[in-house]
Amino acid sequence: MSTTIAPLTPELWAEFEDLFGKQGACYGCWCTHFRLAPAVRRESSRERNKDHIRARIEAGPPPGLLAFEDGQAVGWM
Repeated sequence: MSTTIAPLTPELWAEFEDLFGKQGACYGCWCTHFRLAPAVRRESSRERNKDHIRARIEAGPPPGLLAFEDGQAVGWM
């Protein structure tokens, strides 16, 4: 087994998206809970959360790290 850690850059979007699955992890949060103001968060949707984190990743700097096991994304922080 080979474990690697990489900054979450736009080039790794597909791996990040695959890790989070169709629902966007945690009921569609896409790890935006602490990135959005409460009023915005209450009105947001799974799709908006996904768009928000994708835009954040594209804007840089990397908002987190992806962990890979044998080339497959297995974790994020």
